[in-house]
Amino acid sequence: MENKFTNIQELLGKEVVALKDGSYLGKVQSIGIDAGEKKVIGVFIKLKGILSGKIFVPFSGIQAFGDHGITLKEDFDTENTAKGVEEKEILEMPVITIDGTMLGKVDSFAFDKSSGEITEYILTEGLVRDTLRGKGLLRGISVSRIGKDVIIAAKEVDASNLEQVELDYIDSDDDLETGVIQLNVEEEDTLREFKDEFKDTQENLKQSIEAGKNSAERGWQQTVQKVKKITEEWTEVIKQQADKVGDEAKELWSDAQAVSQKQLEKLNQVKEKWQVKLASIQHKKQDEFSEQLMDEIKDKTVNSPLYDDEGNPIILPGQEINNVIVKKAMEKGKLHQLFVLAATRDVEDQIEQIEK
Repeated sequence: MENKFTNIQELLGKEVVALKDGSYLGKVQSIGIDAGEKKVIGVFIKLKGILSGKIFVPFSGIQAFGDHGITLKEDFDTENTAKGVEEKEILEMPVITIDGTMLGKVDSFAFDKSSGEITEYILTEGLVRDTLRGKGLLRGISVSRIGKDVIIAAKEVDASNLEQVELDYIDSDDDLETGVIQLNVEEEDTLREFKDEFKDTQENLKQSIEAGKNSAERGWQQTVQKVKKITEEWTEVIKQQADKVGDEAKELWSDAQAVSQKQLEKLNQVKEKWQVKLASIQHKKQDEFSEQLMDEIKDKTVNSPLYDDEGNPIILPGQEINNVIVKKAMEKGKLHQLFVLAATRDVEDQIEQIEK
């Protein structure tokens, strides 16, 4: 039986296919939300290639939300998409009761595939952190309004309306004991096994995070090497083809050669620009980053996810870097890595354009 609901975190970064011609348009970058109706009204798609533009596709243009991608209806015209739709970001938005208590912050949300109605909000921090020690689920009917800066819960809503999602916030052995009691684990042997398993999981997580610290830099270095290889290969091909072209085609070949060389020049200019930028911030502290500097990565996307030291996602592939993500990266000490990921994606887009 098909699941009629979709979770936003499962949607971001998915490929979008136009049934009209069977082409990949790009990936889901963000969601269009009608705050007044508390509904998802469509998706913003980051177009593939060097275009680095985006279009908005309303619900009426979507054929299906699949497990591996989204399909657009055959009669949907990608050249005539809706304009002026607000790209509202509610992830990380606080959920507040009418008495000013913060239930938590939006970690994710789910919506009905047919109507777009937001059916549930997954929360972290706030009362969720204090009472549930994990993530809490707040039903969509418990939300009165999606505001400009906060989400307002309905009058009667308090901590009792939060439902346990998972037990993933444990700080110490004392907290571990509490978690075990909640899970009704009473036998001493089982308790010991649970603690050992938890410690192993913590250690594995620490190792994964440590390995991830260098993954962004490795990805950048691999991309730089790819640029070097492409430049060398294309230069050689251009030279070889120039020797083979007859007199009657030399003018035509000269135009094609100029286009190819311009593409290579642009690729190397983008690569060199980012190399200078990354070198300049390498030894800067995060609080030394200027607004102008951080504007350099706004609206950029990434190919690889970035996680904080607890394993929580800061940004996922296909997501556009906005103020919320920059702030989260700064709070978690991941601003340098975010810059590297943005640089890598920018250069990869240039490479993709050349390889078309």
